[in-house]
Amino acid sequence: LLQRPGWRVLRIAVHPALRRQGIGRKMLGRLREIAQGEGAAYLGSSFGATADLIRFWRCAGYYPLALGWRRDGASGTHGLLVLQGLVADTAALVAAEGQYFGHDLPGLLLTRFGQLEPDVVVALVAALPRESVQLPERDQQALEDFIRGRRSYEHCTPALARAACGFAAQTELSGLSAAQRDVLVYSLLQRRPWEEVARRLGLAGKKAVLALLRSTLATLA
Repeated sequence: LLQRPGWRVLRIAVHPALRRQGIGRKMLGRLREIAQGEGAAYLGSSFGATADLIRFWRCAGYYPLALGWRRDGASGTHGLLVLQGLVADTAALVAAEGQYFGHDLPGLLLTRFGQLEPDVVVALVAALPRESVQLPERDQQALEDFIRGRRSYEHCTPALARAACGFAAQTELSGLSAAQRDVLVYSLLQRRPWEEVARRLGLAGKKAVLALLRSTLATLA
């Protein structure tokens, strides 16, 4: 992919008084037209990953493909690479690479990115290309059993994690409180220790965390 000619967006800025009016996306749209006219096969950029920036670039048609291992010393963020294909073959390659990154992300959230901020996790999951967010029947059954207390967290964790990813992809968990969003990320996508999750959420312990997790999933299901 990167052997093809492409352009990189080094910096884009809109005056604070004029933000959230679609000006940035219009700028990128015009750049796309110019790049296509010059024979570029793709457009790309990299930036410190925050939830707002991930949403901005995804709305402009860019897919996340790689997240830097280390946090930047100045911003405290991980660098994120995003690309957009400008012709059919590179667009297909970018989508395929985005799906590959999406397949890797659950494992990375359990290891390398176990301390990534919940809002960034949700924005990343929502920005990934997906063929389908429909849960398999067995996952749906596991979700219902957990919500109703018929199965324990330990017996259906993978299915619940897939459900959380699906909900994030569909709605970016809009309408949930910060605590509801965070309990999904902490306990299902990053699987942090119960003591840490309870402390971060201001709860008494594992039992209270599980109660919040059940009620949150019931709201989404």
